[in-house]
Amino acid sequence: MTGPKGNLVNEVFQNVKIKGSAGQGGSQAPLLIKRPFTIGDVKDLYITYWFKYPADFPTKLDSTISAGNWRTQFEFKTGGYGNIGGSGDYRIIVFVMKGSDGQLYWQTKGDNVAGAFATRVDYWYQDNHTVEVPIDKWFKFEVYWHRSSGSDGRFWAAVDGEVIADYHGPNMGDYNLPINRIMVNNPYSGGYSTVESHSTGLEIWDGFPCGDGIFCDYKD
Repeated sequence: MTGPKGNLVNEVFQNVKIKGSAGQGGSQAPLLIKRPFTIGDVKDLYITYWFKYPADFPTKLDSTISAGNWRTQFEFKTGGYGNIGGSGDYRIIVFVMKGSDGQLYWQTKGDNVAGAFATRVDYWYQDNHTVEVPIDKWFKFEVYWHRSSGSDGRFWAAVDGEVIADYHGPNMGDYNLPINRIMVNNPYSGGYSTVESHSTGLEIWDGFPCGDGIFCDYKD
């Protein structure tokens, strides 16, 4: 298909055709990096790719229905509590949300929703209503994190070079478990089906390749 630079590219297309009713997450189809929790943590990582939401995406989210107004963009989870891979103590997730005013915005948060706990705890969150959620056009998505239990911890995310989140502080869970699941992007939503993802140009680095917090506009 036609890519972000106007040239022909291959894309990864993910599509959840059937899911639970609005207000329920139901099925998901993540582009998932799964790694054994026994091999240690991912302390520093930068991920970037081009992404496109379909033209009808805003109609798929419904802020009039409880939990019907969210769609996952990116997340990672820890694992290994009780020597179980899917049972973790920490998650960072980037959502697209639809407000009561009908406008889309970005929400990024760190919480304990990774499998080890029955009760949810939100440690921090950042809402961004100023950076556009692009619709029916390619945009550059970037994330970076440095994991730490201290003040030097960081999670950073940007869209087309505009920062949507930049959290500084602890980003480890109660048990300091390692990251074992990275959902590069994830068609997962509380809204209506179908839930589509179009992505291309995935790159993964061990730090900012273009300088700390500098947008990488690659000229392929």
